[in-house]
Amino acid sequence: MQRIILSLFLVWLVSLPACTKNEGAAKTDAPDARIVVTTASYDRLLKESTKPIVLDFWASWCGPCRMMDPIFAQASAERPDIVFGKVNVDEEPKLAQKHNIQAIPTLLVIVDGKVVKRSVGVLKKEALLRLLDEAVKNARQSQAVTGYRYFSRRGPVAAGDAGDETSMPERVKLPGHNHV
Repeated sequence: MQRIILSLFLVWLVSLPACTKNEGAAKTDAPDARIVVTTASYDRLLKESTKPIVLDFWASWCGPCRMMDPIFAQASAERPDIVFGKVNVDEEPKLAQKHNIQAIPTLLVIVDGKVVKRSVGVLKKEALLRLLDEAVKNARQSQAVTGYRYFSRRGPVAAGDAGDETSMPERVKLPGHNHV
Protein backbone atom coordinates (compact mmCIF):
# COMPACT_ATOMS: atom_id res chain seq x y z
CA MET A 1 0.00 0.00 0.00
CA GLN A 2 2.81 2.39 0.89
CA ARG A 3 4.55 1.59 -2.40
CA ILE A 4 1.42 2.42 -4.36
CA ILE A 5 0.98 5.75 -2.58
CA LEU A 6 4.67 6.55 -3.00
CA SER A 7 4.53 5.63 -6.70
CA LEU A 8 1.47 7.83 -7.28
CA PHE A 9 3.11 10.69 -5.43
CA LEU A 10 6.28 10.40 -7.54
CA VAL A 11 4.29 10.27 -10.77
CA TRP A 12 2.33 13.35 -9.70
CA LEU A 13 5.54 15.15 -8.68
CA VAL A 14 7.32 14.39 -11.94
CA SER A 15 4.35 15.42 -14.11
CA LEU A 16 3.66 18.70 -12.27
CA PRO A 17 6.63 20.75 -13.56
CA ALA A 18 6.14 19.47 -17.11
CA CYS A 19 2.48 20.52 -17.18
CA THR A 20 3.21 23.89 -15.63
CA LYS A 21 6.11 24.51 -17.99
CA ASN A 22 4.09 23.64 -21.10
CA GLU A 23 1.12 25.75 -20.08
CA GLY A 24 3.33 28.77 -19.35
CA ALA A 25 5.29 28.36 -22.56
CA ALA A 26 2.15 28.43 -24.67
CA LYS A 27 1.07 31.73 -23.11
CA THR A 28 4.35 33.69 -23.13
CA ASP A 29 6.54 32.41 -25.98
CA ALA A 30 6.17 33.80 -29.47
CA PRO A 31 7.34 31.90 -32.54
CA ASP A 32 11.07 32.20 -33.12
CA ALA A 33 11.64 34.36 -36.21
CA ARG A 34 15.45 34.11 -36.14
CA ILE A 35 17.52 32.34 -38.77
CA VAL A 36 20.92 30.67 -38.54
CA VAL A 37 23.42 32.38 -40.83
CA THR A 38 26.40 30.45 -42.13
CA THR A 39 29.29 31.47 -44.35
CA ALA A 40 27.55 29.68 -47.22
CA SER A 41 24.19 31.42 -46.71
CA TYR A 42 25.55 34.89 -45.89
CA ASP A 43 26.07 36.19 -49.45
CA ARG A 44 22.72 34.85 -50.60
CA LEU A 45 21.00 36.50 -47.63
CA LEU A 46 22.53 39.88 -48.48
CA LYS A 47 21.57 39.60 -52.16
CA GLU A 48 18.02 38.33 -51.67
CA SER A 49 16.88 40.25 -48.61
CA THR A 50 14.85 43.37 -49.23
CA LYS A 51 14.63 43.95 -45.48
CA PRO A 52 17.28 45.28 -43.11
CA ILE A 53 19.29 42.52 -41.44
CA VAL A 54 20.61 42.32 -37.88
CA LEU A 55 23.22 39.65 -37.15
CA ASP A 56 24.02 38.43 -33.64
CA PHE A 57 27.56 37.03 -33.41
CA TRP A 58 27.59 34.67 -30.42
CA ALA A 59 29.02 31.46 -28.91
CA SER A 60 27.44 28.76 -26.77
CA TRP A 61 30.04 29.14 -23.99
CA CYS A 62 29.51 32.92 -23.69
CA GLY A 63 27.44 33.99 -20.66
CA PRO A 64 26.48 37.46 -22.01
CA CYS A 65 25.48 35.80 -25.31
CA ARG A 66 23.08 33.51 -23.43
CA MET A 67 21.66 36.58 -21.66
CA MET A 68 21.17 38.31 -25.02
CA ASP A 69 19.48 35.34 -26.72
CA PRO A 70 15.93 35.73 -25.28
CA ILE A 71 16.07 39.51 -25.83
CA PHE A 72 17.06 38.93 -29.46
CA ALA A 73 14.24 36.38 -29.85
CA GLN A 74 11.64 38.79 -28.43
CA ALA A 75 12.83 41.59 -30.71
CA SER A 76 12.63 39.28 -33.73
CA ALA A 77 9.01 38.47 -32.90
CA GLU A 78 8.15 42.17 -32.55
CA ARG A 79 9.91 43.35 -35.72
CA PRO A 80 8.92 41.17 -38.71
CA ASP A 81 10.17 43.98 -40.99
CA ILE A 82 13.77 43.08 -40.07
CA VAL A 83 15.63 39.80 -40.68
CA PHE A 84 17.23 38.52 -37.45
CA GLY A 85 20.18 36.18 -37.95
CA LYS A 86 22.43 34.30 -35.52
CA VAL A 87 26.07 33.57 -36.35
CA ASN A 88 27.92 31.13 -34.11
CA VAL A 89 31.53 32.36 -34.14
CA ASP A 90 32.88 28.90 -33.23
CA GLU A 91 31.17 27.31 -36.24
CA GLU A 92 31.64 30.25 -38.64
CA PRO A 93 35.08 31.78 -37.88
CA LYS A 94 35.54 33.10 -41.45
CA LEU A 95 32.37 35.17 -41.22
CA ALA A 96 33.45 36.53 -37.82
CA GLN A 97 36.87 37.43 -39.28
CA LYS A 98 35.28 39.07 -42.30
CA HIS A 99 33.45 41.49 -39.96
CA ASN A 100 36.38 41.84 -37.54
CA ILE A 101 34.42 40.46 -34.58
CA GLN A 102 36.71 40.77 -31.55
CA ALA A 103 34.17 40.49 -28.72
CA ILE A 104 30.83 38.78 -28.34
CA PRO A 105 27.94 39.30 -28.35
CA THR A 106 28.28 41.69 -31.29
CA LEU A 107 25.30 42.91 -33.29
CA LEU A 108 25.66 44.17 -36.86
CA VAL A 109 22.84 46.04 -38.58
CA ILE A 110 23.04 45.67 -42.36
CA VAL A 111 20.96 47.76 -44.75
CA ASP A 112 21.25 47.27 -48.51
CA GLY A 113 24.32 45.08 -48.08
CA LYS A 114 26.27 47.58 -45.96
CA VAL A 115 26.97 47.47 -42.23
CA VAL A 116 25.40 50.65 -40.87
CA LYS A 117 25.64 49.97 -37.11
CA ARG A 118 27.70 47.81 -34.75
CA SER A 119 26.98 47.16 -31.07
CA VAL A 120 29.07 45.10 -28.66
CA GLY A 121 27.64 43.71 -25.42
CA VAL A 122 24.25 42.90 -23.95
CA LEU A 123 21.37 45.28 -24.66
CA LYS A 124 17.94 45.51 -23.09
CA LYS A 125 15.09 44.89 -25.52
CA GLU A 126 14.10 48.56 -25.60
CA ALA A 127 17.68 49.60 -26.34
CA LEU A 128 17.94 46.97 -29.09
CA LEU A 129 14.71 48.15 -30.74
CA ARG A 130 15.84 51.78 -30.49
CA LEU A 131 19.22 50.87 -32.02
CA LEU A 132 17.47 49.14 -34.92
CA ASP A 133 15.07 52.04 -35.49
CA GLU A 134 17.90 54.59 -35.51
CA ALA A 135 20.18 52.51 -37.73
CA VAL A 136 17.49 51.83 -40.33
CA LYS A 137 16.27 55.44 -40.26
CA ASN A 138 19.81 56.86 -40.63
CA ALA A 139 20.63 54.41 -43.42
CA ARG A 140 17.47 55.36 -45.32
CA GLN A 141 18.21 59.08 -44.91
CA SER A 142 21.81 58.59 -46.02
CA GLN A 143 20.62 56.60 -49.01
CA ALA A 144 18.23 59.39 -49.97
CA VAL A 145 21.08 61.94 -49.91
CA THR A 146 23.80 59.85 -51.56
CA GLY A 147 21.56 57.96 -53.98
CA TYR A 148 22.24 60.50 -56.70
CA ARG A 149 25.42 60.84 -58.72
CA TYR A 150 24.89 64.47 -59.67
CA PHE A 151 22.25 67.14 -60.16
CA SER A 152 21.54 68.43 -63.62
CA ARG A 153 19.75 71.63 -64.46
CA ARG A 154 16.69 69.46 -65.05
CA GLY A 155 16.87 67.71 -61.64
CA PRO A 156 18.65 64.83 -59.91
CA VAL A 157 20.01 61.97 -61.98
CA ALA A 158 20.13 58.60 -60.20
CA ALA A 159 23.46 56.81 -59.85
CA GLY A 160 22.19 53.77 -61.73
CA ASP A 161 21.06 55.70 -64.83
CA ALA A 162 22.81 54.67 -68.01
CA GLY A 163 23.90 57.23 -70.50
CA ASP A 164 26.71 58.59 -72.60
CA GLU A 165 29.25 60.22 -70.28
CA THR A 166 29.95 62.92 -72.87
CA SER A 167 26.32 64.00 -73.02
CA MET A 168 25.88 64.40 -69.26
CA PRO A 169 24.94 67.87 -68.12
CA GLU A 170 27.48 69.75 -66.04
CA ARG A 171 27.35 69.29 -62.27
CA VAL A 172 25.74 71.79 -59.99
CA LYS A 173 27.59 72.30 -56.69
CA LEU A 174 25.40 72.21 -53.64
CA PRO A 175 26.48 74.01 -50.46
CA GLY A 176 27.42 71.70 -47.60
CA HIS A 177 27.93 68.60 -49.78
CA ASN A 178 31.18 66.85 -50.66
CA HIS A 179 31.60 66.61 -54.41
CA VAL A 180 33.46 63.75 -56.02
